[in-house]
Order: sequence, then structure tokens, then C-alpha cells
Amino acid sequence: MKIQAKQSVADAFELDSERLTELFFQFLPKAEQLLQSCFSPDLVNLDFTTDDHGCLSIDLVPRYQAPQTIQGHTFVDKEFGHNFMRADTSTNNHSAAVHTAIVQALTTATQSRATTTQPSPQVNEQLERFLQKVQSRTVSKFSHWTVYMDIKQQFVGRVFALANRPTAVSLWRLTDVEKQEFVDVVLPTVKQILKLAMSPDRIDMAFLGNDMHHCHAHFVPRYKKAVEIVVGEAVVSISDPNFNGHYSCEAARKFVSSPETSDAIFSKLLEAACSVGPCLL
Repeated sequence: MKIQAKQSVADAFELDSERLTELFFQFLPKAEQLLQSCFSPDLVNLDFTTDDHGCLSIDLVPRYQAPQTIQGHTFVDKEFGHNFMRADTSTNNHSAAVHTAIVQALTTATQSRATTTQPSPQVNEQLERFLQKVQSRTVSKFSHWTVYMDIKQQFVGRVFALANRPTAVSLWRLTDVEKQEFVDVVLPTVKQILKLAMSPDRIDMAFLGNDMHHCHAHFVPRYKKAVEIVVGEAVVSISDPNFNGHYSCEAARKFVSSPETSDAIFSKLLEAACSVGPCLL
């Protein structure tokens, strides 16, 4: 399911507070409920990127562990557990009947599936292990969210915001208070930090949950030109491998930054964070 911005905006950070509130409190929950009531996916990825015309595009992508069959056609999510952009869609030549069945299901659905999802002990253990790894890369803290620098730094300054509540298993299970703080505080603060530290040309955003089953938002800075990072007495240049395309590409997946480069990037993020909010230095 794709949502196209009517306004000429390059990323979600250009939307005003009213539009973001409408998006996170009304439109996106209804869209997710519609997908659940029709197809009962195991996950719904949410991806905020920029289309070929430089405008904001939002994708809601249902993900399935098991094969799904519609009108005699079987769909297999071969990349379940990974970014949906890794999937090969060149062979998805579905019949008109299949497309019609999907559209009819979405059009006629009127009730969402009742959900009482609670995190399992395994998910809580996974969260605890994950937090132990990322605590040293904390950029900024809020009442309901904490921002960390991502281990992956092909996109310089990439960070993610993790919901503090241990039972916040996904975007679709957030409380109104958590969503409001995300819209009113986290988004503008992250934008200011990244603009001040790295000056990206735009910022992609995604809620995925493919590997880490706890609500977190990825913020991926994108750059037309290479970013230069001072590391000791050297200058390291890092290029965006796919500026006009999706951030999930082969070059980005293979990239590994040195510990020294990651430390230098983290220092810039922390310095910027101290300029716009509570200082963690």
C-alpha cells in the first residue's frame, strides 16, 4: 500500500505538526488495521522515502512468514526478516483476477482484526541484549523515547529512536502519549541534530521491526555529495551509494565503518544534540 504526499515535500520532516499528527494518529493506524483485517500479516513495514520526482512517498508493506494464497496464486515473502527492498519482484506477474481480489478485499474491509499482542519473554530478552550493545551510543533521551547512533554508518549520522516502554512492540501498539511525543519532540529534535551535525539533503525514515521486535524508527540521512569526517589527523570521505534510490542497497549492506570513524561521527552527533536539547556529554 502506497501513500503519496499531495504537497511537494521531500521527506517526512517537511510535514507540519498538524499533518504528522493526522498521519500517525489517524491515517496510518487505519491503514494498518485495514491490512490486518484483510490479510493478517505477521508484520507491517512502514517506509518513508522519496520517489523519482523528489516527493515524499510512504509504503506500508505487509510481511509474511508463511506463503499466502489468493485466487490460486501463492505469494512467498522470501526476504521475511530482512528489508523488503531486497526481494526480487521481477517475477511478480500476477493475473488481473489476483489484483482485483486484493483491491476488493481492501475496499470492502470494514473491521480490523482484534489484536492483543504482548511481547514474549524471548522478545524482552532480545531487547535487553540489544540495549546492552547500544547504550554507549546514546545521542538523546526523552520521556518515552531514546535516540541512539546506528552501528551502520554508510549513511553518515544514521540514528534510530527506540521506544522506552518494554512492551511497545511496534508502532501500531504505541500509546497516544508516546505517539504525540514522537511527533512533537523526537522528530523535530532528530531533524535539528542531523542538520546541525551533518547537513543531509534529506532524511528517510522507516519503522521495520524485521530483526529487532520492538518499536523503533530508523532515520537515514541522504547525501548528494560525499561527507567528509575528520578522524584524528586524517579525513575520511563517505558517499551515499544510492542517493536517487532506496537506502537498502547492496553497497550499503556491505559497508563497514572503522571504530575510529564511528567514534568521530558519534562525537559530532553528541555535540549537535547538546546544542538542541539535554546534553549527554
